[in-house]
Amino acid sequence: MRCALALDPADDYHTTFEKTNRDAARFSVIATHVGKCKGLAFEHPARIEKIQTPPAQRCLAFRGVKGDFHHRIVYTKRMRVTKFFWPASGQGDRVITRRRTIIALSAAALASPLSPLAQPATKIWRVGFLAENTRPDSIDAHHHGAFARGMRDLGYVDGKNLTIEWRYADNQPERLPALAAELVRMKVDVIVIQGSVPTLVAQKATTTIPLVFVGPGDPVGYGLVKSLARPGGNTTGLSSITRDLGPKRLEMLLGMAPKLSRVAVLFNPANSGNLVLLKNVQTAAQNTKVKILPVEARTAPDIEKAFSTMARGNAGAVIFAPDALLTREMRQIAERAAQQRLPSIAGPREFTEAGGLMSYGRNQADSFLRTAVFVDKILKGAKPGDLPVEQPTTFELFINGKTAKALGLKIPKSLLVSADKVIE
Repeated sequence: MRCALALDPADDYHTTFEKTNRDAARFSVIATHVGKCKGLAFEHPARIEKIQTPPAQRCLAFRGVKGDFHHRIVYTKRMRVTKFFWPASGQGDRVITRRRTIIALSAAALASPLSPLAQPATKIWRVGFLAENTRPDSIDAHHHGAFARGMRDLGYVDGKNLTIEWRYADNQPERLPALAAELVRMKVDVIVIQGSVPTLVAQKATTTIPLVFVGPGDPVGYGLVKSLARPGGNTTGLSSITRDLGPKRLEMLLGMAPKLSRVAVLFNPANSGNLVLLKNVQTAAQNTKVKILPVEARTAPDIEKAFSTMARGNAGAVIFAPDALLTREMRQIAERAAQQRLPSIAGPREFTEAGGLMSYGRNQADSFLRTAVFVDKILKGAKPGDLPVEQPTTFELFINGKTAKALGLKIPKSLLVSADKVIE
């Protein structure tokens, strides 16, 4: 048995619907109230592409699938139903006028528990966001905004079925505990966190709210998770694997300045990821004529002392190991490196924007975009401790052309081709 809804031929919103398991129940209920029919078919197959973005006005909505093509038809003032007909006990098609059709369909919408008018209120999810840095002037333009875009792509729209509570410590780590506690009191559904230190703070604040981190270079070493494959507890996320990028950064420095004989590594010895990065750089340097000069910095005042150590050790360049403390002072580090005419490289693109020579690290926007997938899975019932920690698959290279020129360096073609952006 087959029903058909005939629309005004002048209307653009014509399509065909073939019964599918996905939407059959909804059509069956609507049709039952109208004419005891188990399937609906819309009879105008032409111009099917026009149906993708119909004007969403108030009225009864029909949903359907044709192959992989998802669409919906909305009855609006611009759409005129001419008649509704169905086979009647083998005696041909009975016809109902436009007026009776609209009355019947409206009654179906009111009576059916599956109709839009009977749907329960949409749940509004609340997601917290915690970061140590200063709040960007425009979150949408910042890589943090990629998280909100990723949520939109998955059907979560901020202000409709999603609220994101953005919290920034303004480069004052002592504020993190209070901000984390505030998010816990708000009973957010998930907390997204940038960096290892804020994640440790959030873990102290809650053992029940799911936590999704972005950026720790060594989440197992930091004690954030038990393992990458089975994080356990209430925490998972995306690692930055910055500890494994040290050799690549050394290679890029040598590409920019082939005559280098000594390269300093500025690192925080309290950071387990920094220790692994240093070891990897030292191992890679054994295949070259370059000697590695480890230089420690545990506090902000140590940075000035560290550059004095580099000068005494005749360092010809510096690799800046990613660390929360050192990241807060990246502008000072970039300026001191320029003053001592040291080619420099770090992970965050902000280092290059601050005047550093190069940055090579994970694509931060891509990482925050991917974070939305974790949050979506958790909101749908997945346990964070069962979601494996992911590692980035896309990386970006930024080069500061002005800094290279000031240092008297010519950017080799191999780096120019690989660069995502050259700042002039």
